[in-house]
Amino acid sequence: MYPLIILDELINRCPKLINEIGREQLTQFILNRSHCLLSNSNSVVCSLLEKFSLNTNYDLIKEISSMSMKQNKKNHRTQVEIIDCGPSGLLLGALLFRPSIDSIIIEEQSRSDVESNIRAGVLEQSIIDLLDEIDINERVLKEGIIQRCINIQFNGERISVPITEYTEGKVSTFYSQNLVVQDLIESRLKTNQRLWFDVEYARIERHDKTDDGQRPLIKFRRRNSSKEEFIECDFIAGCDGGASKCCRHSIPKDEIRTIRKSYPYSWLSILVDSPPDGYEVVYSFDKTDGFALQSLRSPTKSRYHLQVSVDDKLEDWPDERIWSQLNKRLTLKDKSWKLNEGAIIHGALFPVRTSMITPMQYKRLFLVGDAAHIVPPITAKGLNVAVKDARILAEAIIDVYDNNKFDKLNNYTDKCLIHISEAEEFATYMTSLLHKLDLSNENNEINEFEEILQRARQQQSQQSSALRRLIAQMFVSLINLENILHC
Repeated sequence: MYPLIILDELINRCPKLINEIGREQLTQFILNRSHCLLSNSNSVVCSLLEKFSLNTNYDLIKEISSMSMKQNKKNHRTQVEIIDCGPSGLLLGALLFRPSIDSIIIEEQSRSDVESNIRAGVLEQSIIDLLDEIDINERVLKEGIIQRCINIQFNGERISVPITEYTEGKVSTFYSQNLVVQDLIESRLKTNQRLWFDVEYARIERHDKTDDGQRPLIKFRRRNSSKEEFIECDFIAGCDGGASKCCRHSIPKDEIRTIRKSYPYSWLSILVDSPPDGYEVVYSFDKTDGFALQSLRSPTKSRYHLQVSVDDKLEDWPDERIWSQLNKRLTLKDKSWKLNEGAIIHGALFPVRTSMITPMQYKRLFLVGDAAHIVPPITAKGLNVAVKDARILAEAIIDVYDNNKFDKLNNYTDKCLIHISEAEEFATYMTSLLHKLDLSNENNEINEFEEILQRARQQQSQQSSALRRLIAQMFVSLINLENILHC
């Protein structure tokens, strides 16, 4: 509402602005900005409309003035309803807040659970720039660890890929996803935007605007309450993750297509209470045991990932076995490098898979982030891709309210697929380059051929500086998001 408050004050000081800008244009601007208001903003809107002295405005003034009096406290209105407060949902809300587009975010988990959900975070330069743009960058600039180089290792022989040198100064930043979430939640609550935790049984009742003026509708209950509440909105952003229990599953099956691939192995991921050696990332392939990755979490903590069998359970991997395998897969042939072992403070198993949903929109519901796509974890692109989705959707929604244009919104899926496809292709390439192939199934002959091709690709990356340059560029993303937004 800040632009409307400022406009009200400007007109109080300089009434001539009404004639200079135009009464009808000002009325339309205000209605675009205040279509679904918080009740404490109604007085500002009515004050502005009264100043324009248009006969058509008096009915609007009456309607808006009585809106908060008539509204049941269990029925809510907003312009954009955002389901779940992961990074994409929170960032979408922050981007919409700048031009005073109201949103409500509902989240199934508690705030403490959301903020403590440990997930890796490697932020591309464009994401850091975006956080800077919305003034949520103070902590990431202080605590983020800059990544200027990565190491790729094949059977004990390591090569360096200088990202900064190969990308004209670009870097990636290690900053855990839960810290991004904490920063965005703190910013949203400071500005009194609506964010409701512990919401259960959320369901989309209506996806579109009806002929009689009814708008998209979400039904939900709060934890430990049997009372149903409703949110009426203009648009719904489905940011509810890979399971997408509410949003994706609300779309008729014949309206969307899911493209998926599952790999014949899983990852065992651990968080360790010790700093990584040299603060460097190491991607390692071992022909006997498979893939391992040393990554960063903070100056005092490390993350490690191991390729394991899809049938393995966490109890199959005691600490001794984990460290034994990490040492075998990450040790150099000349023994010049040593792993920094420490206490394992968290461990998890998850399958390696990829999926894409198309289209990413249905009527006035738009899928964002993991609700629409899963990227193989090896390149840590999931968060970056989700944030880019949110940026594209925000620009499209703003264009509707500013200019009454739906072109960008209608093209949301096509624009998103540009950066999604790039991320999926690169992650698929790195996955096939660095994981031991499964030779135990019936397609031995086919997999043996794939193993020959894998060795050829590994040799190319060792011998070709041009290929290493391309890998570095893909890590920071070749695609300029600003070009996508304005195409």
